[in-house]
Amino acid sequence: MHTGDLVDEDDKPEQLNVASANMKMLEDGGIPYGVLAGNHDVFGKDAKYDNYWKPFGEVRFKRQPTYGGSYDNNRGRMRWIGYLSLQ
Repeated sequence: MHTGDLVDEDDKPEQLNVASANMKMLEDGGIPYGVLAGNHDVFGKDAKYDNYWKPFGEVRFKRQPTYGGSYDNNRGRMRWIGYLSLQ
């Protein structure tokens, strides 16, 4: 679970592209993950999510087996998390 600040400046598309490519490595490896927007990922005091939603909206995560639902296009979401018991 990544809890925010995928980028330093939300209005720099190249930063979102790098973040998206890095997270795609997890997808390609079959590793479930989730992200939440931090204050650097959204624009201004009104928290505009427009740029963030392009690469990290709900559509990206729906195909993951841990997806449990989304609020307002991934402003918030539910994930199914399990644990491994070592005996």
